[in-house]
Amino acid sequence: MPLHKMTLRIGFGAAIINIVGGIVYLVILGIIIGTSTSMVDAGAPLLVAVSTIMLIGPLGLIPLWVAIYLLSAEERKVYSLISLVFIILFSATTTINRWVHLTVVRPALSVPAAQGLEWFTPYGTYSIMYAIELLAYGWFLGFALLALAFVFRGCKAGVERGLFWACLLSGGLCLMGALSRLMDISVLLVVGLLGWALGLGIINVLLAVWLFRLVKNVPA
Repeated sequence: MPLHKMTLRIGFGAAIINIVGGIVYLVILGIIIGTSTSMVDAGAPLLVAVSTIMLIGPLGLIPLWVAIYLLSAEERKVYSLISLVFIILFSATTTINRWVHLTVVRPALSVPAAQGLEWFTPYGTYSIMYAIELLAYGWFLGFALLALAFVFRGCKAGVERGLFWACLLSGGLCLMGALSRLMDISVLLVVGLLGWALGLGIINVLLAVWLFRLVKNVPA
């Protein structure tokens, strides 16, 4: 199989995996909201399920971003490479939170003498791990999406143009979410959620469409 077509198929497959994972995450999140499950109850089965999905999910972004880098025009590879570096940082930092939850916090909940777990729960006002996750979704993902926008800047086709605006807007919203803790403005966190939940989902769908169209135009 030609390298170009293999790259397209890997990227398209990764985009589909990301879309499915995002849907599953949103369904579980909806159940959490519907059942009034506390987001700071690290032992809740639904929170464990969220951490499991988010431990695996972000890693699907790396092969997708690698494919984008390899498929980028030569003069735009600097932007796709910058975006790839930030998406790797994003994947690493967000999975650290979930790894700590599943391997340290969850088992320690059954230890009566365990102290200070609130500093390492996935969510919480003064949780160190939650701060790391905000760094991932707000800071690293925000810059990754802004850099990716420039890969599609100036494109006139519908999907590529949609990717430019989706990445630009979502990246800006993510960065605003990161500022929510730095500036202690809680409404900015809601703004950030639009960037890394809704925005990233739309971007994955657009990337899947973009890659599928490219796959169809490559000879077998």
